[in-house]
Formats: sequence, C-alpha cells, structure tokens
Amino acid sequence: MAKKCVAKFFRVNNGIKAGRFIGDCDPRCYRPPIGYLAHAELVEYHPVTDHYLDNGQWWIFLTPSTINTIMTDVYLSKLSNDEALKKLMTLNVETLAETLLDCFHRGGCRFLFCNADGEPF
Repeated sequence: MAKKCVAKFFRVNNGIKAGRFIGDCDPRCYRPPIGYLAHAELVEYHPVTDHYLDNGQWWIFLTPSTINTIMTDVYLSKLSNDEALKKLMTLNVETLAETLLDCFHRGGCRFLFCNADGEPF
C-alpha cells in the first residue's frame, strides 16, 4: 500500500487545491491524481488561512488539467480553434495565463496556432 503524502487537500481558489506535504521523500516527486497537475512549494504563509508559519513547510498544489486537455485536443484536431476558445474563455484568467506562459517557455505550443485551414503557421 502506498504511503500517504498529503493528509488532506483544501480548496484554495478557482479549482486549485492545496495540501501540506507530510511524506519523508522529495515533495517534487508527488504524483497527482488523474485530471490534475501538481507542483510543490516551500511556503512561509499558510495558503488557506494566510497566517505566518514559524518554519517553512512544503505544500502540494493541485490544478485541474483542463487547459492541457483542450490544447491536446486542438493539436490532435479533435477540437476546432473556435470550440477551444469557447472552452478557454470559461477558465480563470490567472490560471490560463500561468499555464500558457509555462507552455511557451517549454516550447510546447508551437503547433497550437493554426490558420483557417488547420495548417500550423
């Protein structure tokens, strides 16, 4: 049976969940549940209550991977650009901007933008 690394996740905002890491391994190797992206942060303020913590603590943040699903569907031509825009417009602006910037920095969006015929620029 796998060891539990996070006792409980709390809803922070916009679908993002946060949980204090209690495992004894590297928190950056935490595997998120299906449908979520995870990242670990060493925080000085409690993410939910915003109170100062005496020592830094590792917290795991889960973000729904809706954006990645939409981008993959566009890339695989399962979704048109117009349908993708409609879905993306329903998402939180900060989450969308952070994910797109991260994707651009990694070079994963080079085929995301297509002309009217579906051909990449």
